[in-house]
Amino acid sequence: MKFEELPTQTPENLASLVLMAPDRETTRTIVHDEHMECELIALPAGVGLAPHIYRGDTLFVVLEGQADLSYPDHAERMEAGDAIEVQAGEACVVAGALGSSVKLLRMTLH
Repeated sequence: MKFEELPTQTPENLASLVLMAPDRETTRTIVHDEHMECELIALPAGVGLAPHIYRGDTLFVVLEGQADLSYPDHAERMEAGDAIEVQAGEACVVAGALGSSVKLLRMTLH
């Protein structure tokens, strides 16, 4: 597993490693190999990721702000410090909560 372009000399706050754009998602890949995908995601208020079915078990951790995770049959609100697992094959949509931008860490195991 190789970490992509992360600071190695001093500790850094994870949320500071991905920049917020005013009208679209931004991402920063940390790891992408045959075993794991790990990325930082920044979503402005009301902006969401496209509906997705993850190939592997996925963990979302909210680093800053609030996020809404919508499933076909229910929704979850997450705040800074919260984590939630989305099981492989489960459909969900992740978005910044209305009025709140959000920064997330996403880890998917293959």
